[in-house]
Amino acid sequence: FGFNIGMFYGLQQTSAMNAALIGALNPAMIVVLAAVLHRERVGGRRLGGLLLGLGGVLVVVTRGSWQALRALEFSQGDLLLLAGGLCWAVYSVVPRLFIRGLGPLQMAGVSIVFGMLTMLVFALVAEPQALALPPPAAWPALGFMGVFGAALAYMWWNQGIVRIGPQRAAAYLNLIPVATAG
Repeated sequence: FGFNIGMFYGLQQTSAMNAALIGALNPAMIVVLAAVLHRERVGGRRLGGLLLGLGGVLVVVTRGSWQALRALEFSQGDLLLLAGGLCWAVYSVVPRLFIRGLGPLQMAGVSIVFGMLTMLVFALVAEPQALALPPPAAWPALGFMGVFGAALAYMWWNQGIVRIGPQRAAAYLNLIPVATAG
């Protein structure tokens, strides 16, 4: 819920470049939180990888232009994106402390149902008109996003966390701006 609200509202109030750069901080937030809560060591290779990933995202989103970097302006949306990223870090790291025995599919299901219910309550309070059904022409796109952008994405993320841990899985977040830059 926190990640999605931070992203939805943050993206309305900032630039795509700022969003990509702030998103590039998410792996570092996950690594730091895992180091603090799970006492996982952050070695030189991991730190170097984080810096290399951040540098790579910087080059991709600015297209290597120092002028683009110098022209950056910060907004309230940037704080919302940072808060959303922190929520994603908490989602990626904290469950290992408390949740035992749930598989990636079960964890994704619980996350999606809980997120849906909290977003429904939020929508009822914040924007009741948003609960109107979209036109039928939009249903296939919404179905595709629901299956691939939510259900499978969360399941695969959770599976990655289980298999390789949050610190190593965090590195894959750097592929998001690369995949969307084209």
